[in-house]
Amino acid sequence: GSPPYIGVADACTQLRDKTNLYRHLYIDDEQMFYIGTPNEEPYVTLRSQHFAFINPDDPDPDDNYYERLLVYQKQEFVYHYCIEEDEMNWYYEKLRHVIYLMVPNNPIYWPNANGKTFIEIKTDPDPIDGTYGTEDELLQIIRHQYKVEYRYGFYVGGNSEPESIVEN
Repeated sequence: GSPPYIGVADACTQLRDKTNLYRHLYIDDEQMFYIGTPNEEPYVTLRSQHFAFINPDDPDPDDNYYERLLVYQKQEFVYHYCIEEDEMNWYYEKLRHVIYLMVPNNPIYWPNANGKTFIEIKTDPDPIDGTYGTEDELLQIIRHQYKVEYRYGFYVGGNSEPESIVEN
């Protein structure tokens, strides 16, 4: 963004990083090994505009705060809106709710994540090409979306992996 925010990670980037950091530790503790299957589509794109993410408990609709479960702070090109700590923590908890409960348990809206386990929010390709940030020239705001990966998990225990998984 513009000064004084040049080089400062915005809310979406920080939420992505914190979520991934927590999950990597969680996977290690679980001793789970994750594989894909042929022709599997592991990605799910989460857009804050999706009606399923509307916050039914928003105390003040249309005030640009807590409207959706995912970050939905309108950011004009000429001004950088900051998200306070309480808001960041609220969005972090709601992001975890979406990733762990809403998406993998809803086969209608996200069938390719149904019954699978969250692995990570993808950072490839580079965000500048629109992976999770899209500039809307008409409304002069930046819209964010997450690209999330889900996989089936297998408990392996210890340091060994089943032969069939290694071959895959």
